[in-house]
Amino acid sequence: LRIIDTVLESNPQLIANREAVSDRWKKEKLDNQSMSLADIKKAAQEMVEEMEANPETGEKPVEVTTGPKGVTIGISSDISFTSGSANLKPEIVDVLDKIVPTIQASYFMVAVEGHTDTDVLPQSIQSRYPSNWELSGARAAAVVRQLINMEVNPTRLQAVGFAEYIPRDRPTDRVIDDELIKELNATREQKARNRRVEITFLASTAAGSQISKLEEKTPDNS
Repeated sequence: LRIIDTVLESNPQLIANREAVSDRWKKEKLDNQSMSLADIKKAAQEMVEEMEANPETGEKPVEVTTGPKGVTIGISSDISFTSGSANLKPEIVDVLDKIVPTIQASYFMVAVEGHTDTDVLPQSIQSRYPSNWELSGARAAAVVRQLINMEVNPTRLQAVGFAEYIPRDRPTDRVIDDELIKELNATREQKARNRRVEITFLASTAAGSQISKLEEKTPDNS
């Protein structure tokens, strides 16, 4: 062993090569033990299938979609928060409880995004949330805090607020501008769809080709 150590010390390149092989082996081991994006989408879809649809709209409160960013689980804010606040309802806690095992079984970074409709917030809450920017950000942060309380590693989480500026049903062939935002918030139903929290398992550069294949094999539910 002393001879091996002496050889390694005299040749830094050997040390670098050994560390590179070790890192590659650790990553391959992690990849084999972790859920893929396809596994994540399948697990999320199975979760949604078990949920009951809203009797008024016929829609389920959770949707699963895929895109360049990764696999996204969209959760309606109407089952997530009390009106005009970032206080979590029990319903979203139940949903998060079902998502946490999937987060813990994978290694992807997870982005939590808050989205609102275009309604101006009541003056009674503007001292706390001056605009939808603050409200959407606070809601994303509230979900992240809850996930951390459920023992998700905080270093894997991101919290972002987008206010009303990324409508849920935005077309991919149009630039998002004030006109499009107004168009996609014209009805009560559209506003309800825009009020949401999205939890995205972020595709890494290495997973980009996997996402493309996933989109080809499975139709988008959005």
